[in-house]
Amino acid sequence: MSVQIEQVCEAVSDCAKEAIGATLAAISGAEPVCRGEHEESMPFDGVVGIMSFVGDVEWSLMLGFPRETAIALGPRFAGFEIEYESEDMADVVGELANVVSGDALARLDARGLKAEMSLPTVVRGSDMELVVSDKVPWRRCLRFETLDGDFWLKLAVVPRAEAHRRAG
Repeated sequence: MSVQIEQVCEAVSDCAKEAIGATLAAISGAEPVCRGEHEESMPFDGVVGIMSFVGDVEWSLMLGFPRETAIALGPRFAGFEIEYESEDMADVVGELANVVSGDALARLDARGLKAEMSLPTVVRGSDMELVVSDKVPWRRCLRFETLDGDFWLKLAVVPRAEAHRRAG
């Protein structure tokens, strides 16, 4: 991967981490701590908000909350108690992914990288494993700690030049 493409991928990662910090600090009053790389294929029980982006950089963001973290964080975001199995919990996680993504997108736009984002998709289950294809040239999974519990961020990035090369 070229140095320029690696810089674009790092910019996506940096902007997503900054967006998570700002969003979670606003919700809970304390910025989450990034504990570094997380085992990418580790199964877990919880709920995941998924967003996709198309533009100068094609990428996806998956924000995964273990059951306990979702239960603790949900009311802070929504302002009322939320049952884990309810549609409200799916809405909260989808909206969290949406808010983080919008912030990350604005940060990337300020760096000259334009993209448009999808509507959120939410997955909830037990013993889940969200797998990103080995064919995706750049992947990262980061673990975060908050006062409400741990969560993770998974990014998959296909720089535009790579997307065209693969498609052609």
